[in-house]
Amino acid sequence: MRNGPRSLDSMMRDWRAFLEAADDVFAKLQKGAQKNDASQKWWGKLKQLRKDDPLLSYIHHARRIEKHGLTFSTQMSAPAIELVDRTYAIPQERRGKELLIDIGHPGKLVKTVLPTSVGLVPVVDDQYGDVFPVPKTHMGKPLTPTTIDDFAELALNTLEEIINEARDLLPPEQRTPWRDILTPGRT
Repeated sequence: MRNGPRSLDSMMRDWRAFLEAADDVFAKLQKGAQKNDASQKWWGKLKQLRKDDPLLSYIHHARRIEKHGLTFSTQMSAPAIELVDRTYAIPQERRGKELLIDIGHPGKLVKTVLPTSVGLVPVVDDQYGDVFPVPKTHMGKPLTPTTIDDFAELALNTLEEIINEARDLLPPEQRTPWRDILTPGRT
């Protein structure tokens, strides 16, 4: 998801695309696990992990509410508004992050500080009313991510491990590099 500076809207779109891709991984794993008993047993453990692990559970439910619900899993930081003297000048490092608006007052301007970040928020399952807080742990370890990119990167690393685990269940001649599994047009 990290590919240079992005707008806040772009960050939120990238997060939603990540959620869809993560869901696609689980859908393909579920379909592939139907082939034999060992795979089905492995899939059952994976489903339980997704239910029990706060990060994987959050991603699963965030995707559901993003796609089917009326709320979102991300939120922009709130803008700030204050009155300033007409002599106020936006510092160079704040240009593009602050706006000055002339409100017709002879000595005052309105200074607006634009939203500068996107964060995750608790998600509520519309169907059952269950609340899924922003995860604080993953695989039994405390989380310290501060951005949606950090959360996505952690989840992506876990998904890669899960895909490799699934691949290892196959006979060697049937193993495909995990990136090929996710190539559009392949089933």
